[in-house]
Amino acid sequence: MRQKDKVRNITTVGLLIATGLILPYVTAHAFGIPGTILLPMHFPVFLMGMLCGPFWGLLGGVVTPVLSSVLTGMPALYPMLPVMVGELAVYGFVGGLLYRLKGMKIYPAFLISMFAGRVVHGVIFAIAMLAGGKAITFASVFASNIEGLPGTVLLLILIPAIVKGLEKLLHWEYTGGRYKESEIEARAKEMIASGKCSFIIIKDERIVYKDSGNGVKPIIKVIDENRELLKDAVIVDKIIGKAAALLLDLGGAKKVYGALMSKAAKEYLSGKRIEFGCGRCIQVINNRKGDGICPLERAVNDIDDPAEAYDKLKETIADLMRQAG
Repeated sequence: MRQKDKVRNITTVGLLIATGLILPYVTAHAFGIPGTILLPMHFPVFLMGMLCGPFWGLLGGVVTPVLSSVLTGMPALYPMLPVMVGELAVYGFVGGLLYRLKGMKIYPAFLISMFAGRVVHGVIFAIAMLAGGKAITFASVFASNIEGLPGTVLLLILIPAIVKGLEKLLHWEYTGGRYKESEIEARAKEMIASGKCSFIIIKDERIVYKDSGNGVKPIIKVIDENRELLKDAVIVDKIIGKAAALLLDLGGAKKVYGALMSKAAKEYLSGKRIEFGCGRCIQVINNRKGDGICPLERAVNDIDDPAEAYDKLKETIADLMRQAG
């Protein structure tokens, strides 16, 4: 992980842990609403995982309730502290794993992590009751979960919106598909950002090809002249739309990074289990005038076969050149 990412994550987690200490206190004392109903501590922990990744989500899920219990007395040391530590740790870890690393869409990732956390909540609650010599039934375990339904609804509404809003506002880097960056990849990204080139191929931890062409032209050039160069390669590109994603899949690239990446490209690469990351995810790739979708993106909008996409893109480029001539 790059140093600036570590600093960003540490800062973000620190702020969210502080938020996790303040929110329950405010909702309980200012409004008289128990934390078991609104689940105020759950909000920052979900955000830690989905914004910073599973490690930070797990860390925040453990540290936040422990600090809150020590400093404010909420949650009570027994039985709720172990219940919340287990539940929140699962929320932060699973949410971060599925969304931040696996590239799963935010709602499925959120629902799966919520379900997993609630299961852990019920299991630890049952164990705590039995250890304390108290009778435990399915109904009592169910009741311990269902009490937080209002907070669950708020989480479902607010967490995806907050995560997406922060990603867009702060240009938060999306690291899908278990994308991990090497030093040579970091250098390639700097070259792209500085305008020295627009397309780079990395193999065996060295740059083996670079180009300054626009759009998918550099990729098609490599496919036509030396396709083997793309096989098991790491690609760093200025813009990755679905057209580029299809071509890179055709060439056999194993890892793809785009300074800009379209939503369609992200979904395609995720479905193909190709490691990918991007500086910023945008809805669509526009044409050069900026008044509509790129014609190459439109050409492959309904195509998911890389070979078919290659033929269609060659045909579309030929048509565009004839029109320009």
